[in-house]
Amino acid sequence: SYLTNQNITKPSGTLRLFGNIRIYGDFRYNSGTIDWNGLDLNWYSNSGVTAVGDFNGLSVNNLNIIRGYHKHFDLVSDVNVLGDLVTSGHHNPGIISGTGTFNVEGDLNLTTSGKNFGEKLNFTGGTDQFITSNDNLAADILINKPSGTLYLNSNVNTTGDVQLDQGVFDHNSYSLTSGKFTHESGTTVHGGANYSGIVIDNGGTWNP
Repeated sequence: SYLTNQNITKPSGTLRLFGNIRIYGDFRYNSGTIDWNGLDLNWYSNSGVTAVGDFNGLSVNNLNIIRGYHKHFDLVSDVNVLGDLVTSGHHNPGIISGTGTFNVEGDLNLTTSGKNFGEKLNFTGGTDQFITSNDNLAADILINKPSGTLYLNSNVNTTGDVQLDQGVFDHNSYSLTSGKFTHESGTTVHGGANYSGIVIDNGGTWNP
């Protein structure tokens, strides 16, 4: 079964979740404690209607976005994904866009193609992370890793920019194309020869 258009505002107590958590439509979090009980959040949109995600900095485990035929998603505030961010669904899926940021501590796996993933991505995990993308990206990618390495696990193309503020980025024999790639002092890029775009060197290490 599905939960439709959820709006969570809890002045006290804890909302404990059990079973298969499937949100159909809007998900709006305002306040309160949520016990995910180790469960994933599966987010769907209704046909012809854009599903709004207003997470307000809420932390979730794995976030699975199931993209149906021309069913769109609008992330209007930040969400912290403690595990993996995964998209799947129809061969001609809707667009993911908005002003919020996906702060991802696990892997990114964009399995659907044909429409843009236009949301900002911020990789913050303290262990190794991997990007696998079959999608058309229009996303800015931020890398703020206190430890571990962010690896490409496929070729990645985005019309947005890449900003390496902290950590190590490894092309892993795959290619990356973006608007520009800025790497700050104290950061390291491996496989720079596989990059296409404008490089802005602010003192980081760039290894071909």
